[in-house]
Amino acid sequence: MKLLNIALMLWFFASPAFAVDVVTEIKESRNYLSAGLEYAQFSLESGSITGSAIRVDFTHYFVNKYSIEMFITSAINASTSSSFTTLGGYFYYTLTGDCCSFNKIISLDGAPIVMESTNKKNSLKVGLGIDQVFLNGSKSVYSISGLGFGTEYDFKMFNKLFKAAGRYSVMSSNNTNIQGLFFSLQMTFGL
Repeated sequence: MKLLNIALMLWFFASPAFAVDVVTEIKESRNYLSAGLEYAQFSLESGSITGSAIRVDFTHYFVNKYSIEMFITSAINASTSSSFTTLGGYFYYTLTGDCCSFNKIISLDGAPIVMESTNKKNSLKVGLGIDQVFLNGSKSVYSISGLGFGTEYDFKMFNKLFKAAGRYSVMSSNNTNIQGLFFSLQMTFGL
């Protein structure tokens, strides 16, 4: 038995040595683009304006819980002869869920052998931001801006990522206070 062990050790150590290169690469998606529809209602002292708009936004996660979102909306129909365009930016804090998608690839000598994907899951966010609204009336354009509070819920449906959001904003222009209420549903894509 000792002779067999010695023979195996000599054979193992006498054979040419070789090395393998094992690399683990993790890619994280922290940027997202969303597109969809938004319903808006502006409450004025003399009445209200309601309408639907197309909304596009870009979200970047700094860390797992903090993100910034920039968006633009443009009315596709309104209750009066006016239309509106909204620009804004919000800072969000994620209360529950994950922020990002991860792809993990393990390679052996340059050839991938294991791939693992973790998709973004449901998450609930709250945030504060600024809304800038341009009300395009029949005689002129009115610019209003103000602070707002928003909440967003990201969820998976039909194997796609969607976002349902709501915002409330108090804006003013020329000593006129205007309240904005916004609801949107969007499809989200990782960049």
